[in-house]
Amino acid sequence: FISIFFIVALGVAFYSGIRSSQPSMLISGDAYFDREELMDIKVIGTMGLTDEDIQAISEVKGIAEAEGSYSKDVLCPTGENEKVVHVMAAQENFNTVQVVEGRMPEKEGECLLDEDFVAYGDYQVGDRITFRSGDDSELSESLTCDTFTIVGIGNSPLYISFGRGNSLIGNGEVSGFVVVDKSSFNLDVYTEAYVRVSDAEDAVAFTKEYEDLTDAAKAAIEEIEEERCKARREEVLEEANSEIADAEKELDDKSEELDAAK
Repeated sequence: FISIFFIVALGVAFYSGIRSSQPSMLISGDAYFDREELMDIKVIGTMGLTDEDIQAISEVKGIAEAEGSYSKDVLCPTGENEKVVHVMAAQENFNTVQVVEGRMPEKEGECLLDEDFVAYGDYQVGDRITFRSGDDSELSESLTCDTFTIVGIGNSPLYISFGRGNSLIGNGEVSGFVVVDKSSFNLDVYTEAYVRVSDAEDAVAFTKEYEDLTDAAKAAIEEIEEERCKARREEVLEEANSEIADAEKELDDKSEELDAAK
């Protein structure tokens, strides 16, 4: 009887400790997210997002703020192998990066490296690192250069677990992140938008109150999805037609020059 009593008491003690620690962990996590200005919603456009899209999102009911950003998955050398890293632009009002060593990138060609990724390639502040696209596209289509100087090492609130996400290049697994200045990207449109939901900062993350706020905001954003996608398709089509017209004009000009030469 005494043995059973102590076994039950031990189990109850463990259960009580776990149950009592949960609220504290939620509050601590929420305080960290609020301090580092972690986004509430991430919006991705397959054809990219324009300034008009960002403005439209920010005007949706329940949205406090929206900011466009750039990102690109690339291959990074680590010893004799290559691993996938997620290159992303530093944000002004979202996802504050915690610098462990060095500083944040301030100009084109500088980068901050994921602290957990450093061990893969034994990188240090001051080293230079060269990326590859990992697909059929040229890296110059997305980035202004392929070699960066590491000016800092740090962590991001976007990554609170060991996993770094999945990718369509390499082995399909992202091993780390790299933060660069926006000037290092060579893109005409944003690849994603970070969104802050109104009153979400007052709710504790992972609770029903917070989920209700974000779910309502996502539903409101989805209501303008068809309109914004249609506008973007028309814009892409117009750009394609303009390029075709320019190519035809150039071909006609060359034909006229050839006829004149004859």
